[in-house]
Amino acid sequence: HDPQKAEGTAGPVINRRCTDLIWLFIFLVYCAIFSFCSYMVMAASNPQELWHGVDHNKEPCDNKIYFPKLYKDFTDLIKDPYMQNLYGVCVNACPKQGDMVEDWFVPLPTLAIANRCIPYQHTATANGTTMCAWPRCELIKSENLPKTPRQVCGLKLDKTDNYWLVEKPDTWLQMGWRNEGVSDGVIQSRVSIMKEKGEAAKQTCEVLVHRGMTTMLEDRSASIVNKLVSKYTGYAFRQAQVLFNNLAWVLGLGLGGSLVLCLIIIMFVPCCVKLVMAVLMCSLFAALLLADYILFVQADIVPNTTGKAIHDLLEDVGVPDALEKGLDALGVMANVTSVTDKMLRAQEDAEMQKWYQWAAIGLAIGICLLFCIVIALRHNFKVLAALLEVASQTLREMPSLLLFPFLNLISLACWLVLLLYVLLGTLALDNSVAMRWLEKMGVQNLGLQDVKNAKFAKRGFMWTTLFSFLWIYFYHIAAFQTTIAGAVAHWYFYRLDPEHSAGTGIHSKGWFFGRPLVYAYCRVVRYHMGSLALGSLILALVTLPRIILEYLDQQSKRASENNPVVQLAFRAIRCCLWCFDQCLKWLTTYSYINIAVSGRPFCKAAHKSFVILAKYPVQVTLDYLASTVLQAVVGLLVPLCMVMAAYFKMGSWVVCGVAVALLAYMVTRMAVGVYDICISALFVCAIDDAEKHGGKYAPDELRQAFGFSARRLTIDVELSS
Repeated sequence: HDPQKAEGTAGPVINRRCTDLIWLFIFLVYCAIFSFCSYMVMAASNPQELWHGVDHNKEPCDNKIYFPKLYKDFTDLIKDPYMQNLYGVCVNACPKQGDMVEDWFVPLPTLAIANRCIPYQHTATANGTTMCAWPRCELIKSENLPKTPRQVCGLKLDKTDNYWLVEKPDTWLQMGWRNEGVSDGVIQSRVSIMKEKGEAAKQTCEVLVHRGMTTMLEDRSASIVNKLVSKYTGYAFRQAQVLFNNLAWVLGLGLGGSLVLCLIIIMFVPCCVKLVMAVLMCSLFAALLLADYILFVQADIVPNTTGKAIHDLLEDVGVPDALEKGLDALGVMANVTSVTDKMLRAQEDAEMQKWYQWAAIGLAIGICLLFCIVIALRHNFKVLAALLEVASQTLREMPSLLLFPFLNLISLACWLVLLLYVLLGTLALDNSVAMRWLEKMGVQNLGLQDVKNAKFAKRGFMWTTLFSFLWIYFYHIAAFQTTIAGAVAHWYFYRLDPEHSAGTGIHSKGWFFGRPLVYAYCRVVRYHMGSLALGSLILALVTLPRIILEYLDQQSKRASENNPVVQLAFRAIRCCLWCFDQCLKWLTTYSYINIAVSGRPFCKAAHKSFVILAKYPVQVTLDYLASTVLQAVVGLLVPLCMVMAAYFKMGSWVVCGVAVALLAYMVTRMAVGVYDICISALFVCAIDDAEKHGGKYAPDELRQAFGFSARRLTIDVELSS
């Protein structure tokens, strides 16, 4: 039963019906059972022991725990490699440096990490003064009063006496002057003149430097391991402080700036997509022809006169002197010259000449075949350019689609936190409680295996929790893909329909920001939650064996290190599962798009998707390659631009730059992911439109690219057999 044909509607069905209700019921029942079991686990366990820790008497702490004998406990890592028996003392707050915790002195400041008070080395800048390194300071006698800021120089002790001050000197600098024999009157005169004229004199400085003094306290009684831990926790703490101080800029550039730049790039991609494809094709063939020419020269089939002429021409043109000097200093020019000479000289070994001859002929044949394929696929490239252009148009009409991945991510993060809390409760569950539950479920005569069965039950529920997360994760992915595809399909078929154009874009009646997204998401929730539950269940069932395989591989690593057969078996199974997983993800993506476009149940949508993938493999592959290339280019360009902006806007920019780059890459992945779904959804809509309506709903760009006409009900985008 095809609801689109039965109802006779154009495009996505308006009067949709609920799909795969049985799987929605199964999903809800599973959620209810898992929620009840989670509630029972949390009610019987005490995750506070894991979250807040226990002291040396095995009593749970209410707030935080401090480890006064950490330096000694680290020396017993061989006896206690997982540090499960650390000597702990419960505290209300992490102690400060110099405090007393019971009878223990706190030599270093501590930082709360997961309610554990971890010591760190604290480095703080005590004082600092900005100075001018160029032009040089005007040296005068120490007993003379300065008349200009350039006569207020630094200290001989730290070799800053050639630098002059551009601001009020700090306390340590004044003390240094006093130790060098400068009188208090001269020091006061220097301070006064810097207050009055320092800011104005700063404008005449060409090179500014900063002189500062830092202090650091270190626990000398601690072990080497403890020193390393406190050193690196101190570094992490200082970097976290820098990140917190620049949090507004990090979030602004990493999230807001990258999203705006992604939108700009996506909007302007269609303007130059044909030129970019032409340049890439020409570059590819130029590189292949050059490689083939070198092979023919190596095989002594063609003379190297052309290559030498081009090489001499490039040498005559030359490179800028500064660049040539730099390359010479690095030895690059000599290496390039030697490599080119070898490539443009025929091989002396007759056996190698034969190998180069066959390689040159094979590459020449491959270039000819590739050229013929490119010519034959010119319609496909034309369709790809049209899809990219119309996809950008849909995002211009419905910019709120770019925000949906962020909402999805927030929802997934909430579920992750909840399931992690359940996982902590499972770990903290007492074995006696687990055994009592097993007896209630009918597992009798446990005998000496009580503890093992209890641990097995706990481990089983932990795997169930992991499976629940996988199901929820893939459900979020399904909701994302179906919602975006539904909004694009509604725009495709109803953007010009005054009666049903609500939610098709900024030009529709009653438009407000987010309306297309809300309409599409409501349709998914109202009609297709069962289909999403089935698709996400299949992906979860396929992903779980891969995780179990990795777990078994880690558990049996020592046993299989000297057994190549076991290693080969693990690698073969891993490869097969990965291939099956990737194929299934590709199929389910098009299935979700078909569900959004036509309202079919999941199985019928999967069958239709398989038909599309089998009928139009070239176009589907080109769409995927275009999305991959765009993801790589934008994923490199946007974070790089944001990091450059962070360099000019923030001090101590290394950690901030890394944070900005990570956030920008995350935003880029999500933005290009939306664009990718738009391309695939438009392709499915065009096929559906061509098969049922002759392409009359297609935008002009797609109509011209696909070659739609009033009498033509199919699309000609594949290489004819």
